[in-house]
Amino acid sequence: MRGLVRGFVVGPAALALLVGGFVGLGSAAAADPTTVPTPASAVAPTSNPTSAPGDAVLAAGESLGGGDYLVSAGGAVVLVVRASGAVVLYGPDGSLTWTVGGGAPGARLMLVDGVLRLVAPDGTTRWQPSSDAVVPDDDDAADEALDAPGTDASTEALPPADRLVLQDDGDLVLQDATGAALWSSGTAARATTLEPGTVLAPGVPLVSPDGRHVLAVRRLGNVVLLGPDSRSRWSTGTDEPHAVLALGTDGTLVVRASDGDVLWRAPADAVPGSRLVLQDDGDLVLYGPDRAVVWRTGTGLGPDRLAEAEPLAVGAHLDSSDGHLSLRFDADELTLSYDGTTVWSAPIAPGPDAALVVSHGALAVVGPDGAGRWATTPPDEAAADASGSVLRLDPTGAVLTAANGRELWRADVPADLLVAPAPVASCDDVDAPVPFDRTVLTSQGVRVHPCLAAPVEAMLDAARAAGLDLGASGWRSHEQQVALRERNCDAEGRCSPPTAVPGTSRHERGLALDVTDHGHAVRSGSTAYAWLAAHAGAYGLHNLPTEPWHWSVDGS
Repeated sequence: MRGLVRGFVVGPAALALLVGGFVGLGSAAAADPTTVPTPASAVAPTSNPTSAPGDAVLAAGESLGGGDYLVSAGGAVVLVVRASGAVVLYGPDGSLTWTVGGGAPGARLMLVDGVLRLVAPDGTTRWQPSSDAVVPDDDDAADEALDAPGTDASTEALPPADRLVLQDDGDLVLQDATGAALWSSGTAARATTLEPGTVLAPGVPLVSPDGRHVLAVRRLGNVVLLGPDSRSRWSTGTDEPHAVLALGTDGTLVVRASDGDVLWRAPADAVPGSRLVLQDDGDLVLYGPDRAVVWRTGTGLGPDRLAEAEPLAVGAHLDSSDGHLSLRFDADELTLSYDGTTVWSAPIAPGPDAALVVSHGALAVVGPDGAGRWATTPPDEAAADASGSVLRLDPTGAVLTAANGRELWRADVPADLLVAPAPVASCDDVDAPVPFDRTVLTSQGVRVHPCLAAPVEAMLDAARAAGLDLGASGWRSHEQQVALRERNCDAEGRCSPPTAVPGTSRHERGLALDVTDHGHAVRSGSTAYAWLAAHAGAYGLHNLPTEPWHWSVDGS
């Protein structure tokens, strides 16, 4: 996966403050942090005057020195060369999304003779993008790791470049004279929304902002919503090759065949100007211009836990992180189901005015006056230490525990409904993609190869103990990797962002994680990244250079 860049437009005044502040972080070029640094400077500056504070393009023959910067056309994304020689890319929210370190004070980023390089004052190349970053051999790697300061970089040359473009989607792209991408930073925002008048075609999926849910149009024409474990949670059931999902400007959402025939239509009245949004909870929602819900798949996952003083209303539900286990609280029943099969039910019809609560060490159904209608029975000796109890749904059942970790009640999923765990092997022996049934799901909802399950569980538990809210996505199916490759790469294998050849990704092997902090990709310079840099190695996980969110068994 790649980092997310969330969009907002920075106005001219705010941009001046923003960029000035960035330069002030690592450069002596701007003593006043509100001073806008000089725009992109050229080798022959008079031949390429700039009329705005920072161009979006570094053209052939131009260079950027300390304090110089590029700004995307919409003003939302900024690339700065610091006086220290570091090159940093900031997203629309001001967070650092990509960087090149290891430069020397006074280094310049230049595009000369078709080659993009970061060059020190003594003429040595401190960094340049390589062809490995475009068609990688191992994983969806970005730039090559930096060479030691003072040495020339040794990389396989790219085709001659014509310009470096900073795009509003957050990606920094090196292009040839035809506009084809030769290399990119891989920081483009992923599409989460289908806008009016556009279509979703095979190989161009929608992805939820947290990367856990994917809406894909398959080659045979079925539109499928894949959950966190890559299993289908909803589909249109269509089977016409070359079909697309189309959202009209009039608000109609249809699956359309290549000859124009409508194969499926959203069962709702069309509202002009509607947008289709794939949310972090996994619900696919068609919103009208006023943000009113026009139609939804109803696949949104609820929270995976219920704590004291957090009543659950009738009609709500809890869900395990993988979407298989669901506790549904309806007026006529309280049930726990696994993939639609009921595995437990309460002996009560709660009623339309009821609430489900955790109280005094028990899971209870209460009326509007708080009077109990039904409750689980905690162990007698647990009453004294039952404060702070929490009901959690994990992949194997529901369990109610006290604050001290003591188990007060549980309902298990029968073993015959669960996928048998794959045998544990050494991660060193995993040298090819693995199918779904050879992966396991950790208690935190991360699907990985069995060899990595225990380390991932331990690392995320340790992070939680340190006060961090880390999550992750792990295993990726071959189909998902093919879709990403088709979306990001042209017919000649040039990719933007860089995307692994299917069959080579560490994600396909279950040996890589894209780590999130409070549901968003981990950023360089964040507390979460600092903790990972200090501790992830102890769990056998190593960072991919320039991707602070990507950690794998071998750092690729």
